[in-house]
Amino acid sequence: MRYPLLLVFVFLPAFVPASVSASEFSVQLGVGNLDFSGDRVPEDGAPVPDATSIEVAAWMSNRLSESLHVDVGFERDAILGNTVLSKLRVSEGPLQVTIGPTFGLLNTGPAPVRAGVAGMLTVDLFDRVYIGGEARETLASLNDPGDYRSGQLAGVLGARIPNARVEARVESRRFEEVTEGGARHRSRNVYGISADVFKDGVPYTVVLDLAYHNREVRLLEGDSSEVDALGSIVLGTTIGVQLSPDVAADIGLDTNLFTFGRRGLAGTDVSDVFLFRTTVGLRITGNRQ
Repeated sequence: MRYPLLLVFVFLPAFVPASVSASEFSVQLGVGNLDFSGDRVPEDGAPVPDATSIEVAAWMSNRLSESLHVDVGFERDAILGNTVLSKLRVSEGPLQVTIGPTFGLLNTGPAPVRAGVAGMLTVDLFDRVYIGGEARETLASLNDPGDYRSGQLAGVLGARIPNARVEARVESRRFEEVTEGGARHRSRNVYGISADVFKDGVPYTVVLDLAYHNREVRLLEGDSSEVDALGSIVLGTTIGVQLSPDVAADIGLDTNLFTFGRRGLAGTDVSDVFLFRTTVGLRITGNRQ
C-alpha cells in the first residue's frame, strides 16, 4: 500500500477551491487523567491515576452542496492514539451517512502508519427523535512486536424537545498492541445520558452529562492474563458561548463522583482519587461566494 498517495487523498478535500460554499474549522484541547497510561502493566503496583494525557481534535469541514460535505481531521485520543481522518458526509432527507479512510500515525515505532476505515449512520424519526451508530476500525493483523489495531463503536438515541436535546449513548474504544512481554489491550466503555440546554436568542448553552466509565488494561502472556480495571460514575458540564455569528467557544469539566477498583485493583482504596478531564474548544464558520 502506498501510504503517501493515500495521505494525499485524505488531505486533498481540505483544499477544495472557491466553488465551495461554506467551511467550518473546529479545534478542541483536553487534559485529564481518567484513563490508564499507555505503558501500564497490570499487577505492577502502579498508582491510580498513573498518567495525565493530552487529547486534541482538529477538524475542517467543507460544504460542497446542501447535501454533501467533506470533513478532514486529526485526533489524538488517550485510547485510540493519533489518527488522521477524511470523511464524505451525505445528507438526504432524514438520513445522514458518513464514510472515509483513517490513518493511525506514529502510535508505535515499528508501525508508523496503520490504515483503517470509519463510518457513521444517523436517521431522524418523526422530526424530533434520532438514532445513530458509528464505527472505526484499523485494518491490521497482530503478529510482531509493535503491531497494533484500534477500534471504536458507538450508538446514540436522542430526542429534540423545546430548548433542549437529550441523548442516551453507549461507546467502546480499544487499543490492542503486541509487545515483547505479550499482548496488551486497553479499553474504555461508556454508558451515559446527557442534556444540551439552550434558549433562542441567548448566546449560551449548557451540556450536562452523567455516565458510567469502565476502563481496563489487560496483559496476555500465553494462556494467562492480568487485568487492572476501574469503574467510575462521571459527571460532566460543558458551557458554550456564541462569541459572534461566526465564532463559538466552549469549556468543559468531567469529574468522578465515585470510583472503585475491579479485577487486579479490587479492594484498592480509591475513595480519595480525583479523576478529571477538562476541555476547551473553538469553532469558526465562514461562507464563500
